[in-house]
Amino acid sequence: MKKVFLLSAMALFAVACNKTNNPNADGGKISFAPSVSISNTKGAITATSLPTGGALGVYASKYLTSVGHSWNVAPYIANNLLVYGSAQTGTFETTPNAYFWPTTSETSKMNFYAYFDPSRSIPVSQTSGSTPTAAYTLSTTPASQIDFLWANPVLGRDGTEANPIVPLVLNHALSQLHFTFKSTVMNAKLVSVKLNTPTAAVIDITNGSLSGVGTASDITINTQNFGTTATPISAPVDNVASTEFFATMLIPNTIPTTSTFDITYTYTDIATGGTITSTATLGLASALDVMAGNIYTIGIELTQNSIIFQVPTITPWVDVNGGAITIQ
Repeated sequence: MKKVFLLSAMALFAVACNKTNNPNADGGKISFAPSVSISNTKGAITATSLPTGGALGVYASKYLTSVGHSWNVAPYIANNLLVYGSAQTGTFETTPNAYFWPTTSETSKMNFYAYFDPSRSIPVSQTSGSTPTAAYTLSTTPASQIDFLWANPVLGRDGTEANPIVPLVLNHALSQLHFTFKSTVMNAKLVSVKLNTPTAAVIDITNGSLSGVGTASDITINTQNFGTTATPISAPVDNVASTEFFATMLIPNTIPTTSTFDITYTYTDIATGGTITSTATLGLASALDVMAGNIYTIGIELTQNSIIFQVPTITPWVDVNGGAITIQ
């Protein structure tokens, strides 16, 4: 699903193995190892592993407990990309790969922040005094849209914990909009839906908050379930909503009642037997607050006399837990 878009993954920070009980207790090397459990059809996670080229990006700060954390101090780990190897060796490739927990002589802690970019193309950066952010652009082609995720911060660790694994819980920064179709009209098909929506935003990877939302563009949806081939949706004969749907990802925002959607559909003319193509412009009855991590489904209903939007339904974009790291 992209309702199904990406299901679950577990990626664990683990310490390198050696013969001591806990090498982390005295400045042990931090290494990164994935443990993946997934079942999905499209997006950031595929089949049984993170995709080649997709990347977990990590920031980590090491700070004195007497002083506390500050983004005015350069991060200890600064946007290190942990890229899963093409050989599927079970470890992340890191450059550089030598990062260490505080030693017992230090009174230091570490904070971890991370994000997942399946395309490894979204610019992420951090300037002194500011949290790391991603400059995200939403493609106007649904099949090319990127599901960007941010991780809940893991704070105040020093490697001496009984379980030194640092769990990362990944969250969707975006939302989805789906359209289903039903009709009592002969051979009715939904051909496309066009909307105008923001396609640029800055995402704070420490909490998923957005800024700089703007630059609205038209998005035309004419493929089913984020597919690549234009495929109309046929109305079921029993006048129930189609199981197929058109879909796009959205940057969270409020869709006002003044926003319009162009709905193109076809049907059979009873008098001539020919195919009629028509486009209707519809708006929402009330403003829709689109929140990150949700799927919004709008039913389109065509009758002999009208075409209308049904009341949107909202379902969480929550996927199956995969262990210590969950995408939710």
